[in-house]
Amino acid sequence: MNAARRPRLLVLNQYYWPGVEATAHLLTELCEALAEEFDVTVVTGRLRDRPDARPGTSERGGVRIVRVNSTAFERSKLGRRAVNYATYLLQSFRAAVATRRPDVVVCMTDPPVIGDLAHLVARRFRGRVVLRTNGQRHIVADDGMSVRRHELARLDRLQHAVFFNFEIVGR
Repeated sequence: MNAARRPRLLVLNQYYWPGVEATAHLLTELCEALAEEFDVTVVTGRLRDRPDARPGTSERGGVRIVRVNSTAFERSKLGRRAVNYATYLLQSFRAAVATRRPDVVVCMTDPPVIGDLAHLVARRFRGRVVLRTNGQRHIVADDGMSVRRHELARLDRLQHAVFFNFEIVGR
């Protein structure tokens, strides 16, 4: 990683601001906190009944948001939810591999197999680190990848502060 630039994070999750889903709220808080020290890009999907969240690129809280043109069917029917997942996974993969090379690929748990996609994206960028997070504050680095302990600790502190509403008191 070049010390002259901020580390790049590529974040993959189907839901992000202005979504009402819990992961959308958690991820928005996490990414905006990380944007103070990292160059953060979120690849997310369309939202149902939110015309203000159209496909394209926008910015909020220092975070670059790439909203892909996935389907946004009502999710109570499993088949429709599966179509939403499939279109998000396909479109987000295309968007993710077109971004600038990230130093870290981060994902939440929407859709459930997003960790596999994050792993593929990280490998496309020559085996960079993949961090996988969920509401239980679980962080796993890919097998065989090199993670600087201080970088992982810094991400862990920021994630802990967001998920559990603790304050970060210094660096």
